[in-house]
Amino acid sequence: MKLQFLRRVKMKSLLKKSFACLLLLLLGAFLGIYLQRNDSIKIYINSLLEEGILSYARSTDFNDVENSKVNLLEVRSIELSRDSDTYDTEIDSKYILRKREFNQARAAIILIDIWDTSKEPNDGFKERHESFVLNKIVPLINLARKHKIQVIHSPHSSPISKHVLIEPQDIVLEVDNLPFQMQSLYLHNLLKERGISTLLYAGNSTHKCLFDRPDGIYGMRKLMDDFILVRDATMAFEYHTTLEGELVKNVFTNYIEESFGTSTTINDLNMSLSSPESP
Repeated sequence: MKLQFLRRVKMKSLLKKSFACLLLLLLGAFLGIYLQRNDSIKIYINSLLEEGILSYARSTDFNDVENSKVNLLEVRSIELSRDSDTYDTEIDSKYILRKREFNQARAAIILIDIWDTSKEPNDGFKERHESFVLNKIVPLINLARKHKIQVIHSPHSSPISKHVLIEPQDIVLEVDNLPFQMQSLYLHNLLKERGISTLLYAGNSTHKCLFDRPDGIYGMRKLMDDFILVRDATMAFEYHTTLEGELVKNVFTNYIEESFGTSTTINDLNMSLSSPESP
């Protein structure tokens, strides 16, 4: 009798534990579905993760770079016309050109999505991209290597153009398997280890990949302060209403110049790096 009673007690205890485990599993499944469907919760969790990453990034300093040459580089920004004292329109906005200090030892050029377009189905874009790589990207890479500026390739799991040769000292980012915030942090830490505080951006596409990738300008905006767009070394897949004049590329160049950094050209960069003068 006593043995049967003990068995019943154990059975009840086992049933309670099983029921509790089942409730936890159901609660976990419900919570998981809720989090997937609830955008505000996802945004909150992402913001917590991003803030943690930013706090970590801000807590470490860039490594020192000794005996580095500093020259003057001409950069461009845009100033919107917002004059309350006179009648003005958007057309009164203007470019601002200025000379800034440029430390080539603290700079890197990051090439976003310089893809092999040999299988690109759009013939016109394929031709434009081939010309762009040969006439803009390759000379920019050669200029960077000549002056020992770090070259970073970010092809995002796609083959790099056959016109671009990868040198042993180059960095090829292969972190697409990481969450977006971790991709940004990975690049940030890589730059800090090398004492790089200025990022020059070039590549494709101005309004999408170059801007919006985790290692693009928007993705790195809270981790880095010094962005320079090489504006004649970027292109966009234009629309039928924008192809003439490359309007998408130009509009997004202006947007970057207004809100995120400055721009320069391959020629201005070459003049700066070739100049014997220091500020």
